[in-house]
Amino acid sequence: MKAEGFVVDNLGCYGKSIILVLWGFWLLTGFVLSIGEVFQKGTIVEEMVFDPNNQTKLTYFGAFSINRTYQAVISGKNTSEIEEMMNSGREVSDVINGIHHNMFGEVKTFSDYETGLSVYNQFQATSLKPFVKKDERVIGMRDITVSGIGYFWWGSNTSENFKKATPTNLTYTTKCSFQACECAEFDFVSIQSVKQESYVFLFGLDPTMYSFLIFHSKRGKPEYSFFKITFSLALSVVSIVFLIVYLGLYLLKALLTKADNIGKSVYLNYITFVMLIALPVFNNPIVVGRYFYNADWMIYVNDWLFSVFEVALVAYIYTHISVTRLKVFEEKFDVISTLTFCGGIVMYLTFYSLYFVMYSLPTNNSPFAVITDSMSIGLLFEGLSSFILFLLYGWVFVLLLFLYSQVHPPLYKERVVWFSTFTAILLVVVVLHFLFFQDVNPNTPMTKLCLQLISNLYIFTIAYMFFPSPRNNTDAYGVDVYVGEYIPFSLN
Repeated sequence: MKAEGFVVDNLGCYGKSIILVLWGFWLLTGFVLSIGEVFQKGTIVEEMVFDPNNQTKLTYFGAFSINRTYQAVISGKNTSEIEEMMNSGREVSDVINGIHHNMFGEVKTFSDYETGLSVYNQFQATSLKPFVKKDERVIGMRDITVSGIGYFWWGSNTSENFKKATPTNLTYTTKCSFQACECAEFDFVSIQSVKQESYVFLFGLDPTMYSFLIFHSKRGKPEYSFFKITFSLALSVVSIVFLIVYLGLYLLKALLTKADNIGKSVYLNYITFVMLIALPVFNNPIVVGRYFYNADWMIYVNDWLFSVFEVALVAYIYTHISVTRLKVFEEKFDVISTLTFCGGIVMYLTFYSLYFVMYSLPTNNSPFAVITDSMSIGLLFEGLSSFILFLLYGWVFVLLLFLYSQVHPPLYKERVVWFSTFTAILLVVVVLHFLFFQDVNPNTPMTKLCLQLISNLYIFTIAYMFFPSPRNNTDAYGVDVYVGEYIPFSLN
């Protein structure tokens, strides 16, 4: 008796129905959450661009948009409070533009406000990313200062507090590349504990020395942020528990097997095992830090780990298909195709790492940033890496449709059908993510979390399907077909 590595053949209708229901439920959940993220249901992002050449029209109090006011009203906020904040903001803006005009020349005012903050509402932040005018004569990174007049006051008792608001001379220093024309982003305001109050922040400055300035006002809705944190931590815990249980079952199976047959009857699909070990790393809780600190670079560290798992996943599928065909049809090992595929993986990891080091970390003010004149070149590497990964997944999809489908075993047909079905679903989800969701709300979009969920579910399902199951009968192609390479497991 030998272990053939599939439980799916022994599953009854109820077991298979449970797996199908799980896949259907999470696919539907992923679709709903992804659509929600497209419309940024969980993060409010305001952007204001200052363009000295008037290519972009500057709207004073752009943060006081109709939509933002409407959100505050329907949340049960006092409309008079909102009006007071807006009126007081205009008055202070007039003060900035009037009194301080001589100090800064042409003064522009950026405004940011928030009503009804939670006791601990994550990443209440206002940040600025300057873009300088190109100057080939300036080589290397240079420090620049962004100076202006800032006002900040709490929104409770608005009419009284804004009168007490005093101007503060604010000066920020950041690094810029005059060849790449970019500067590192920095924060104006980062609030964590706000004691259930509203706030107003205004900043007046002269933008003429820059090609343009982009202000971002970011804040997370606490309930949604809490859900994302719970989502990420739950995946981490589940993957660790699954790995422990999976190993425990292997040990139990080894103990129940006769000693002289342990090495023969209990096999470990090492590729699946490696993927199970990788899941807790893939489901790392680094992203949770983003919701307690205004540090976008944490998102990009998590994205880099995600990129490593993506290529591991596509390599896992490619290896399974290749080994299966090699065993079934006794084909010769295709060295050229395998080396080409591996070369694509190396290129993807190299290009994405260059983008990560050259652009993601520097522009997000990471403590690990390596800021150079070539920051913007990193965007080129991002495009190349995405294109290569798209080709790799497309390659595997073609193999699945036209080569793996040629395998028609008389005994193990269900295994091929199930593996093909779940792999096809995963690949379709990945392709949809590439086509429609790559540039949507990059601060850990829910689409990325849903792709993470589907990847976890895929590994869990395949690992379960590949669990050793001794059988007496044999396949027409041999008893160890479709299980790939194995490491004999022994307690000796």
